[in-house]
Amino acid sequence: MNIVVCSKPVYDTSLIRVDQKSGTLITRGVPYKLNDYDIYALELIAQTIKKTYNTHVTAVGIGNRQGLDALREAIARGADEAIYVEADADYDPLSYAKMFADVIKSVKYDMIVCGSMSEDFMWSSFLMYLSKILNIPSVTNIVEIISISSDKVVVKRKTDVYIETYELKLPAILGVTSGAVTPRAVTQVQILRVPRDKVKIVKPQGTGTNGYLERKAIKPVSTRQRKGIFVDADKEPEKAAELLIGVLKENMLL
Repeated sequence: MNIVVCSKPVYDTSLIRVDQKSGTLITRGVPYKLNDYDIYALELIAQTIKKTYNTHVTAVGIGNRQGLDALREAIARGADEAIYVEADADYDPLSYAKMFADVIKSVKYDMIVCGSMSEDFMWSSFLMYLSKILNIPSVTNIVEIISISSDKVVVKRKTDVYIETYELKLPAILGVTSGAVTPRAVTQVQILRVPRDKVKIVKPQGTGTNGYLERKAIKPVSTRQRKGIFVDADKEPEKAAELLIGVLKENMLL
């Protein structure tokens, strides 16, 4: 069984700040790490399929040179090899899907496993784009792989209301969500023990960078700060009622 696992380097979101003047995100100098949702994908394969089947796992990531160590972590988490597409620019999810599809043309795979989203910009459309480009079935929000054979895989998918069971013909794409497994602790020492040359670095293939949509900036949507008013209605019921009526009239709700 040959499996490709998406391994996206992302900014450490706990260290990102917002420029107070421009409102844009400050990412300069923020270190990269492996996307948490892709960690669940790697761990699901390592803790289940690799223990039962003869499996070869190829981790594939896309990003700039500073994100290279995320692929070393993928190897530390059980990937047998890693391919890193070194792209200097920042692209939208469709462009990432095109780039990913171009690269894995030379990789033998029965299944592609990804995290259900990327935690840096909360993208969840990459998997759907990739499914369309490769013309293979996909299911996201997976919490369990029930069974797998040479030509099909059966999985459980979690929604807000149900746990659904799907059977997919291989090759297929699986999007793993958080909580599917408990990730093992991998230390920085274990990651650094992985030689850098274990990660194969390539340039964008196929359509080339002219075929991809580059994102120049990202700015959070500003939200209006809500004003809170508290009056103890048990102690001052008349004042509370008067205040409530006043607020409703002021906002033209009464």
